[in-house]
Amino acid sequence: MRPCLFLTCLSVLLPLTSFGQTVREPIVSASNAYFEVVGFDQRSVRYVDELSQSVVKYCSTYVNRSRLTFPQRILVSLRPNDYVDFEGDYRVLVAEQGFVTLDVRWEESLALEQMCLALTEAYLTRYAIYEYGPLAATVVPAWIVQALGVDCHLKFRSAQFLSIERALRRQAPVPLQELLKTSISLPQSAAMKADSYCLFLVLRSSQLIGRTNLARLMESGLRGTDLFPAINTYLAPLFAAQQEMTPDNWWTRQRDAIVTTNFEPFGTMLLSEAWIDSLIDFEAYRDQGGELQSIRGLWLSRQDEALRVMLQARRDLIILRLDQVNPVYFNAARSLGVLYETALDDDAAHVYLQALIQFLDDFENAKELRKVTLKLLQE
Repeated sequence: MRPCLFLTCLSVLLPLTSFGQTVREPIVSASNAYFEVVGFDQRSVRYVDELSQSVVKYCSTYVNRSRLTFPQRILVSLRPNDYVDFEGDYRVLVAEQGFVTLDVRWEESLALEQMCLALTEAYLTRYAIYEYGPLAATVVPAWIVQALGVDCHLKFRSAQFLSIERALRRQAPVPLQELLKTSISLPQSAAMKADSYCLFLVLRSSQLIGRTNLARLMESGLRGTDLFPAINTYLAPLFAAQQEMTPDNWWTRQRDAIVTTNFEPFGTMLLSEAWIDSLIDFEAYRDQGGELQSIRGLWLSRQDEALRVMLQARRDLIILRLDQVNPVYFNAARSLGVLYETALDDDAAHVYLQALIQFLDDFENAKELRKVTLKLLQE
């Protein structure tokens, strides 16, 4: 069943000439446990493949993916304008047996945020179908998709939170019940994205709800449950203590507090270190038959095309996220990008060796500085 569906989806990427003959451009693909990405440009395909894995890893904080073994991967097709037959940047389609496809208008103007939202919507749609049946796809709450998609994007571009903050200042709040009940299958207002992310922050930071209960709420929302009564239950002690408090004015007050909060634009030291560790981990490459054991052996494997595509994707991710790396790890992240660039450009061996030594030195210095800083803070 799957090969036929895959070939059918590939066929729509192939344009027809005026004589009805197919013009076969080279199609490339990459796949992981949840997504299969196809397109005409290998670098783009690999980039989206890496990004989709980041999206799934992030979403797994709030949905239980430990049970998941999707019978079919989500098919993502990266379409140049000539092959687009839909409005907007992307569309998510659900076919028989829960098969989900994501078609993306792949052009330079496509924002990273839109790509994060698209992958999040496709993943959560497939998740809802797998866990709760075909009808769940029609009731996936828009605020959950928007919140997780935006937050995932901010992991790469934290400074973009300022645009969310400006939107919150300009617009009146979306009523809480409307925000909770709007399905992703319905048209979204301009205010929906900012308020969805704001609600996510409010619920996550609430002492009465917090991250664990937020995950339970999101799971219930993906099941199709009305979350308004559930939130009221969590907040009941607050309403009992403050008789004038209602869900709506609670939401308004909490929203105002988020707008006036001064957010730290950088990731923590531990998160930045873990991120760099993930960028020098080549286990996925070895799983595909590669022999690279560690970053120290990169030079000898630099001509392998699969490795080059992976390095290009990781270099691009470093560029995207450099402004969010904790200052302690900034030099290490930058020198890692230089190292990968050097390997890709096939510079002289001594140039590569200098770049490798610089990265290893920067990374080790950052780790030592983190230890010293944490020790001082604990004294």
